[in-house]
Amino acid sequence: MNIEESMARYLLGSADPAEREELLKWAEESPENGRMFLEYINIWDSSHPAFPESEIDAGDAFLELRNKMGKESRRHSANRFSVILTRIAAVLAVPLAVFSVWSAVRLSKTENVAEIRQTSIAPYPSRIKLVLADGSRVWLNSGSSLEYPTAFKGKKREVILKGEAFFEVSASEEHPFVVRTSSLDVVATGTEFNVNAYEADTLTSVSLLKGHLGVFYGSRRLSDLDAGERLSFNSLRKHYGVSKVDVGNDCLWTEGVLRFNNESLEAVFKRIGQLYNIRFEIADPLLKGNLLRGTFDGESVGEILNIISMTTPIRYESDSLSHPRRIRVLRAK
Repeated sequence: MNIEESMARYLLGSADPAEREELLKWAEESPENGRMFLEYINIWDSSHPAFPESEIDAGDAFLELRNKMGKESRRHSANRFSVILTRIAAVLAVPLAVFSVWSAVRLSKTENVAEIRQTSIAPYPSRIKLVLADGSRVWLNSGSSLEYPTAFKGKKREVILKGEAFFEVSASEEHPFVVRTSSLDVVATGTEFNVNAYEADTLTSVSLLKGHLGVFYGSRRLSDLDAGERLSFNSLRKHYGVSKVDVGNDCLWTEGVLRFNNESLEAVFKRIGQLYNIRFEIADPLLKGNLLRGTFDGESVGEILNIISMTTPIRYESDSLSHPRRIRVLRAK
């Protein structure tokens, strides 16, 4: 087996099941093999940003990738892998100069089957796109993380989400796709849906764009959602509700768009806080119920806040003018 070529096909998703199995067995044969395998995956995992291919220079991307290797101990692996990685960069057009994602890898056992799992994180304020081993696609929102196996084994395709993600799940009735969060589990066999489960919030929501899925709280099945429905679950009160909504609005963040349709200022600032890692405090409780309607497409957080203050009677106080982490919202003078 040619390891470099097998790794290239594995990372591109073109390796057949037998080759994937052989490669994973090779990775488990020795600590050196395992380190090399995980190193390649970590490098590769940093190359899945949510940027259009037309904006990317493959040559610069590969040079940047080699620079990311950095440490002396990695030079040998980088040289051996350079030819294969150049081909990959040419195919995917990776803009590492403008985006990076942190990834960690570990070994675990699921359903008594050993598997290699890794965690990818979208740093603030950015979003990334991942392609899982089964072909499912995942968009990961700002400040979110996803733990997933490098190859799905066993009866379930299981991932662990902290934060928000949009899933396009490859269909398989025999192998359900399970998204685990700190409060709910979402089970699907081939659907498109959004899960908002930031751990700092007590509210978790599941919005179904296409198909059907089940939502569970532990072993309790809360609901079977149909397209166009959103389930909201309060983890403190253990209460949930299902409503018909414009689910498309819940998924617009994958395109860098924020849309508020007559939503309260409390909900608006909660959403902005999620995406930009800012804690908002609304000093006047009467302001919380003010409604906002608007769409933001590519504006910075400062521009968004300025626009909101032009349409509602509010002003801001922050701990920093350039990089605020706490902002008080007050009634305009």
